[in-house]
Amino acid sequence: MFEKLLTNEIIEHVVESTNIYALQSGNESFNVSIEEMRIFMAILFLSGYCIVPRKRMYWELSPDTHHDTVSKAMSRNKFEEILRYFHVCDNANLDVSDKFAKIRPLWNMLNERWLQAYPGDANISIDESMVPYFGRHGAKQHIHGKPIRFGYKVWCVCTRLGYLIQAEPYQGKKTGNTIPEIGVGGSVVIDILSELPQNKTYSIYMDNFFTSLKLLDYLSEKGHDATGTIKANRVENAPLKEATVLKKESRGSYDQLTEQKTGITLVRYNDNNVVTVASTRCGVQPMGKAKRWCRVAKRQVDVQQPACIINYNTYMGGVDQLDQNISTYRIGIRNRKWYWALLAYLLNATMNNAWQLYRLTPK
Repeated sequence: MFEKLLTNEIIEHVVESTNIYALQSGNESFNVSIEEMRIFMAILFLSGYCIVPRKRMYWELSPDTHHDTVSKAMSRNKFEEILRYFHVCDNANLDVSDKFAKIRPLWNMLNERWLQAYPGDANISIDESMVPYFGRHGAKQHIHGKPIRFGYKVWCVCTRLGYLIQAEPYQGKKTGNTIPEIGVGGSVVIDILSELPQNKTYSIYMDNFFTSLKLLDYLSEKGHDATGTIKANRVENAPLKEATVLKKESRGSYDQLTEQKTGITLVRYNDNNVVTVASTRCGVQPMGKAKRWCRVAKRQVDVQQPACIINYNTYMGGVDQLDQNISTYRIGIRNRKWYWALLAYLLNATMNNAWQLYRLTPK
């Protein structure tokens, strides 16, 4: 499954780029083969589940650290040489307007392969994924309150189980705001959906960073359903109950409005907190139930839950699932170069996608 995504052509491209970079760096004697590059990547993946404080410990002779499989497959010096020159582009032909030109060739090739093997789910979620990085770079982000606070932000579209369909690294507001009237969040959604097959309709789920009434109207015209939490200042003065009023009502209470012209439904719902959801797929009905702890009765009670909330909770967590899967076996070997974290992320995401495809195949 993994080799259907990271194909021979891609590995040949990486090998060629690595050899060119070594030559450009003045090392004329260096040469890496396709087989050596496969072993190199295998050691990278092994470092995600057989973790040591320093990469050289795999080759140490001490019985508590020596790894026989690694040392027999490749010498330490050869591994460090490949790590030093590992490249996926030709430095002589870089797009100066692209902050991620150093990784763009591999990123585009893997995006294409992920899309070709995409299982075809109609319910997809769009969210950001953080790639941990603590060095210096113009596109590095700090998002307070996230599990990974410092690093590169990557826009991702995923299936419910965490299969990464398409990804795009965030370069800043100037490059992200391609449709100013809809805003940065809406521009991201439209741009990333334009990469998906256009002969299908999708049910899209997103959080309040992306959701706006203009975006939902635009997606509806294209034939797609969309559901997302929405900020209170983006409902364009819709006469919903105020959050302060709804908060005083019983848990499970709600207020609903539907605009006849566009078909957009707004639901403000009181659960642990008051949340507003905008959707072109469904509204409150059919009503469901959720278990909640009641402090007064000191037991679990049933609380009514609108259909749009149930759908959002069911399908929105795809990118979080991807992050969780990657963090479990994240490549442990590090490098000083700024683009190494993104290259490792691409390999980790490819392995995650291969695992998802494997789970979907018959026994």
